[in-house]
Amino acid sequence: MIPRPGPHNRPLTRQLPAFFKTALKLVDKDAGSRQEVVTELANDGGLQRINEVVEAIQEPRNSSLSARKTVFRDLLLPVFYILSRPQVKSSFVLESALQTLFNYLFGLAGRRATLIFNFTVNVLQELLNLPGFAINALHSSVSVFGDIVAVNGTASVNPELQDIAEAFGGLHAGIDGNIVNSLVYNEIGAMLKTLSRRFAHGNKLPELEPVSTVVTKAQFHVERDLPEAFNPWSATR
Repeated sequence: MIPRPGPHNRPLTRQLPAFFKTALKLVDKDAGSRQEVVTELANDGGLQRINEVVEAIQEPRNSSLSARKTVFRDLLLPVFYILSRPQVKSSFVLESALQTLFNYLFGLAGRRATLIFNFTVNVLQELLNLPGFAINALHSSVSVFGDIVAVNGTASVNPELQDIAEAFGGLHAGIDGNIVNSLVYNEIGAMLKTLSRRFAHGNKLPELEPVSTVVTKAQFHVERDLPEAFNPWSATR
């Protein structure tokens, strides 16, 4: 169901949840299937499918809370689960494909990442009453967010992304660590600390001031002897 490159590819619409559900199953199946799925997602056709998820986030008819929960659970969260699987993150074979996917999710000047993760934070805030589900969803969300920040040098100086990182910290603090998987809870805490250090370092970077360019006109000066002057170098013996 991954489209071939071309201008006439049709969106999956109602079949999109099944597409990502199948992709996630294949990623968890074996190394060969995992490599094929992630590599295909990083190609034009796969990015088109992920772009359909981004479009669903922005769709006005998905503005209600129930619709946003459905989009997050059935479309966005499977993408996060795929990209945050330890076998995917640690694969040297998939390093280039992951770089492509994280760059796409970051978008121009971080605008796509801001859209995706503001949406994520807002939905997760409504799911804190389901700590078992919320903790796993938060773990995958923070993992992908952290990887996007890590591979994009300008992310650490983006104030909107820093706000999102702080919002993730608030969500983490809002979950009772005693009633959820403590290992997952502690891993989220470690990822948030890494993010905090990255943004703190970004805030310390000096702002670059524009360098003024001075344009000068080329001038040529030719020295000439006055008629009355005596030039010893031209004198003849």
